[in-house]
Amino acid sequence: MSISVTGPNDLRAFYSNDGSNDIVIGVPGGGYETLEKTLAEDGGEWPFPLNLVLSTLPDESYGWAAGTSMAAPQVTGIAALVREVAPDANARQVE
Repeated sequence: MSISVTGPNDLRAFYSNDGSNDIVIGVPGGGYETLEKTLAEDGGEWPFPLNLVLSTLPDESYGWAAGTSMAAPQVTGIAALVREVAPDANARQVE
């Protein structure tokens, strides 16, 4: 199953692997399609760091981050929603 990471404009983020299969789902993980656009503080509707994901940090504070670690919990949530409507589904069926 191929999952891509998207930015706030719903395009694939620059660090997202597009894999060797068709992408099944894209979930927000922060950043734009290029690093330069991601780091631009004066550009667009979501300038840096607002184009990233506000998340908890290890020191129990909050901060802006981007990456597959920001996207993974959303994929888990999607799988949980599938299991909610199909509680007997196995992993392949959820996929």
